[in-house]
Amino acid sequence: MKREFLESLGLEKDVIDKIMDLNGNSVEAQKAKVDDFEVRYDECHGS
Repeated sequence: MKREFLESLGLEKDVIDKIMDLNGNSVEAQKAKVDDFEVRYDECHGS
C-alpha cells in the first residue's frame, strides 16, 4: 500500500500511520508464512 494513495483520499496523517502500521504487520505475517512453507518444501524435497 502506498502512503501517497491514502494521502490522495484526504486522510489525516495519524489515520494514515495507523493504516500503514496494520498493513505492514499483515505483510510481515504473510512473509513469515511464505518463509515457513519454503523451509518445509526444502525439507521434503531435499533442497
